[in-house]
Amino acid sequence: MERKKVLYFMPDNPMKGHAGNISRCKQLLAFFSEQDEQFDTDFVSERIWGNWDDKSEIDFKNKYPKLGLKIINRKFKRDDFFKYLFVYKLPNLFVKPFEQNRVDLTSVIMRKEFKKVLQETKYDIIIISYAQWGKLVDYLPYAARTIIDTHDFISLLKVDDLKSSSKASKNLKSEISILKKFQSIWTFSIEEKYIFGQFCQRKVDLIPIGYKLDDISSHPQDPLYDIIYVASENPHNIKGIKWFTENVLPKLPPMKIAVIGKIANYVTEHPSIHKLGFVDDLDAAYRNSKISICPMLSGTGIKIKVLESLSMGLPVVTNSYGVTGLVNKINSGCLVTDDSDRFANYIVDLLNNPAYRNEVAKQGQELMRSFYNLELEKKVLLYSLLEPAQ
Repeated sequence: MERKKVLYFMPDNPMKGHAGNISRCKQLLAFFSEQDEQFDTDFVSERIWGNWDDKSEIDFKNKYPKLGLKIINRKFKRDDFFKYLFVYKLPNLFVKPFEQNRVDLTSVIMRKEFKKVLQETKYDIIIISYAQWGKLVDYLPYAARTIIDTHDFISLLKVDDLKSSSKASKNLKSEISILKKFQSIWTFSIEEKYIFGQFCQRKVDLIPIGYKLDDISSHPQDPLYDIIYVASENPHNIKGIKWFTENVLPKLPPMKIAVIGKIANYVTEHPSIHKLGFVDDLDAAYRNSKISICPMLSGTGIKIKVLESLSMGLPVVTNSYGVTGLVNKINSGCLVTDDSDRFANYIVDLLNNPAYRNEVAKQGQELMRSFYNLELEKKVLLYSLLEPAQ
């Protein structure tokens, strides 16, 4: 069978950071590397958004030697004044106001460069991450299977706009108009599968995010940290950790809390908090922690770091938004509450009772085993990629 040519676009750099979207990107890249006999895949990313440099490109090619890498430009830095003004800024000032799409983040130069990539290679399948970049498929010079990998419900992420019914309505209309450009829609969230199906009238696939289960019995008897918190610097995480430090942390006894990822830049100084930032071995950090937390007061989509924690055998204490998207929210390895007193009590109960902690951890791994496993993910991805769209 002739290999299908695949273009996978993701603006972020998979060689940098620990955010959930980066974890997801790495999983998909690993899938296409493993399925090299069926798919000939090029990964396309954006230079400034992804903070690409020479080292990142070398690291990518070493880690994914079977995949191609193409980096395009959405804009140019101000220090290259001519390109910034005449190639990026002015063309967008003339073009973007007439398009009236409040979700779209593509630029004139980005569309031209993406079209050039399409002209250089005829792709059978084109996967675009996030609705914000979905208008890139407006410029297909040939027929191809198009898939939007949504990651999140973007309209609901624009928190400030939700205060205005007019802005919220325009955002939703803009997002749906982009999603309808695609033959298939991928989502991780059980709730968003239903919503996108109703609004878009397109084939919507619920994609399991598969993980290998870690052996809990191999974890250190005396971990370095009581709690681990891994997150990016998005507004929802910033709001969540602020709530935790102001309302939960004062109710906890002294302990060691490891904070990993760019969110560490937004966490207040406290004797219990250890800001680790970027770590080379995230799995080792999980193994050296007793439990995980995911304070979330808003947001959409499934929380990748919740799934990672459960797969590593750590119970998760979280808010209602922390279990959004899970196929099962009961006996899931997550203790859920929006009350700060109960949040603190859940943490103390888990830390003080190893048997209880182990019981909740096993519930989480059972959820992962039943749906969020690598074999099911591979099966669903192959079906979605190889079956004709409805």
